Amino acid sequence: MQVQAMTTGLGSSKCLKKKKSLLLGQKGLIIWTVTLVLLVYGVFVYFPIGYGLFTSFFAWNPFRDLFTFVGLDNYVNILSKPEFWQAALVTVLFTIGSLVFTVGLGLLLATFIQYTKKGASLYRGVYFLPVIAPVVGTSMLWRFIFNYDSGFINSILMAAATAATMKTRLPVRTSATGACSAPSSWCLFWRE
Repeated sequence: MQVQAMTTGLGSSKCLKKKKSLLLGQKGLIIWTVTLVLLVYGVFVYFPIGYGLFTSFFAWNPFRDLFTFVGLDNYVNILSKPEFWQAALVTVLFTIGSLVFTVGLGLLLATFIQYTKKGASLYRGVYFLPVIAPVVGTSMLWRFIFNYDSGFINSILMAAATAATMKTRLPVRTSATGACSAPSSWCLFWRE
């Protein structure tokens, strides 16, 4: 009985060593994998961001590879231009429009699916449509919908418009921002 207890003790000691070496191997694999991911992420994300920030303090001539330190002059220059603020405003409006539409429609449809079972299969079919449809096909669909001369949206606007307002269809700046936000929201909403 003592002999058996001693061999069992030796066996469990070997088993414990195997578990420790297996754990060290798993830890080593985890450390190696995380290090590799951080290295790749650093090379392709952090380095370009840092290099872009660094070069933003210089006037750079790419043909002569000449860097002249200008400090914050580039930032003062861009922030003093009205085009920058117009582009920033369009970006903010686009982002807000896309997010409000995406989140609002998502909550509405989630509530719809939660409380009704009649349209659930239709919703599932429509939900997976953008996942199945390639981006090019989706782009062509929205291009057709917003076509100035024969698009679906402009046809509706032309039918409802009077002769005086027919010239102000989608090319108006605020309408164009909304028209660009709609396909983006559609893709964002349906792909989440």
